[in-house]
Amino acid sequence: MKEKKVVKRSVSFPESTLATLDKIAADRHIATSALVREYVNKGLSIDGYIQDIDLISGIVRDEVQAEIGKQAERIVKLIVKIGKISSANFYSNLAVLLQTGVCNSLDLAQLEREAVKRGIAYMKTTGTATDERLEDVDELLEQAGHL
Repeated sequence: MKEKKVVKRSVSFPESTLATLDKIAADRHIATSALVREYVNKGLSIDGYIQDIDLISGIVRDEVQAEIGKQAERIVKLIVKIGKISSANFYSNLAVLLQTGVCNSLDLAQLEREAVKRGIAYMKTTGTATDERLEDVDELLEQAGHL
């Protein structure tokens, strides 16, 4: 195996740093220059590792963002569809009430205002409060009775 060419380089250290290097080298029974070479090689390895990690992190970040972007677009389209069908349902319910003569247009306007107000209040609930509100059938029936 061919040996790598070694080039001599002069490096200056503060006295306290050189004293620390000399002590560590003596404790390990190696030359101070060998210890410095070891530390330089470790530092270069860490630098290379950090660059590799940055590259890999960037690739992973890009892939995750691309996938999340696709899913976010899909979710937005589903929400738009839900909004359309909900609106259609809302207006068809109003039409049924008018056509069946259950209420007149003045009663219907008041009914619509109350339904929208209660719908907005419902949409402001979050997490378990939403679940609890839907599970409270007596309260839902009472609110429906006020419409």
